[in-house]
Amino acid sequence: MMTLEYTRGVVLANEEDYLWLIEHYIELQRRYPGRYIAIIRRRVVAIGYNPEELYERTLRSYGEEPIIEYVRDPKEIRLRGQKYRITITSE
Repeated sequence: MMTLEYTRGVVLANEEDYLWLIEHYIELQRRYPGRYIAIIRRRVVAIGYNPEELYERTLRSYGEEPIIEYVRDPKEIRLRGQKYRITITSE
């Protein structure tokens, strides 16, 4: 589990990455729906479907601890643990 810490008012890099993620989430949903993304220095550096594998691969490639986040597909909903895809059709 990753935690954010403050050290005498210094903003940590991971905090900046979380803020970037929040600011760009709608755009990320359009580009990476239903996938995990790895973020380092306010940039998506890798994508995948397995968060553990993505974390290890990104850590090996960049030598830095990434933020791993699942990007929800705006066309999917979850009800009681089941995933449903919303399809809009015109009749």
